[in-house]
Amino acid sequence: MNNIIWCNNCILPNTRPNIVINDNGICNACVNHSNKKLINWSKQLVALKKIVKKIKNKSKSGFNCLIPVSGGKDSTWQTYNCLKLGLKPLTFTWRNPGMTSTGLKNLHNLINIGVDHIQWTVNPEVEAKFMLKTFKKSGSTAIPKSYLELTTVLHNSVKCSFKGSGLCAKSPFISAFNTL
Repeated sequence: MNNIIWCNNCILPNTRPNIVINDNGICNACVNHSNKKLINWSKQLVALKKIVKKIKNKSKSGFNCLIPVSGGKDSTWQTYNCLKLGLKPLTFTWRNPGMTSTGLKNLHNLINIGVDHIQWTVNPEVEAKFMLKTFKKSGSTAIPKSYLELTTVLHNSVKCSFKGSGLCAKSPFISAFNTL
């Protein structure tokens, strides 16, 4: 088993995908968060609006952005702001066994305001094997969910005829939504 190190600030483990703990014991997510104070958010919002204008009518499917949503506050807020910008998002979720009633309610709220949504469900026995294996190997059950979310972005972009022109909520430009 790998040596698990926890961030001294937020307690994320270094076993979470893309998390690196620096020599001061702080993870890259916390470092990036503290760097947000240095960003010119007005400039980022202008750049985001240019991208939105460019992509609004590019997709043949009628959707112009794909957003993996968990039902949590971040992806719900991102979807809401895409709607405010006039985008037509297609959202999708991996229905994991740890989904909370609040998360489910948030997903239903998005659907009720007109957001199209796809929910993926994995065979529970296969899912349990993946989760147990990743927990034993890395101390986290969330890794299969993260990988599935990334691959469903690609799968849905092909299904919806996206040609690399769409805006995905994982884009760094999405951070500009903090200013809306």
